[in-house]
Amino acid sequence: MADYKITSYGDAAICITFSEVFTEKDWMKAHTLAAKLREENYDWMLSIIPTYTSVIIHYSIMVMDKESVIEIIKDTINQPDSELAIRQRDTHFLPVVYGGEFGPDLPVIAKRLKLTEEEIIQMHLRSTSQLLSFASPAGQPLMGKSDIPDTIPRMETPYVKIPKGTIAIVGSQTTIYTKETPGGWRLIGRTPLQVTYPEKIPPSPFKIGDFIRFFKIDEKEWDFYKNKNVEDMPDLLEEKNE
Repeated sequence: MADYKITSYGDAAICITFSEVFTEKDWMKAHTLAAKLREENYDWMLSIIPTYTSVIIHYSIMVMDKESVIEIIKDTINQPDSELAIRQRDTHFLPVVYGGEFGPDLPVIAKRLKLTEEEIIQMHLRSTSQLLSFASPAGQPLMGKSDIPDTIPRMETPYVKIPKGTIAIVGSQTTIYTKETPGGWRLIGRTPLQVTYPEKIPPSPFKIGDFIRFFKIDEKEWDFYKNKNVEDMPDLLEEKNE
């Protein structure tokens, strides 16, 4: 029996689901499938959208019928190397000002977990967060579990405006708001770096599978990193340490 499910997703799309709950194995299957289909660059494919454990594929009904698309996908999944590692995982270092106006929910989280704000920050800093998926708007990266206990709920009343660069958590997962937008995640800090490039394709400096390490800075250091690119961080850190 197949360990995945294929369902229609509208008139010209299908969804391949490997699991209803997140596991690293099923995440790897979903993103390996997406990567292999992109490599093939089939003329019937209009877009590929991988999520945590599923892949949505939009196709041209003028080029290929659904049954043929499904057969190609099944053949791709069943290839012997169907669980290839995500290629070239990079590690990115992001400066963050925690708490205060940059992370107004930090006191609430600390109180909920019966810890100090500094203990919450250190938990977050200890974590190497792996980028599992992107969300809208503007390629918002969604990262896996941190060392923070998995008990942080969403806001009952979402924020109307969250500044770009804001670092936020729900459960024990982390995201970075890449543009000013409403949102219901808990805000713990903000990075001064430019974390999305709307004029570029792809617009994100990150790739699926990359690791993100956060480090704490003071508010007075904000201007040193302000609007610098993620790719500039090795040079910036070297300059900072001179």
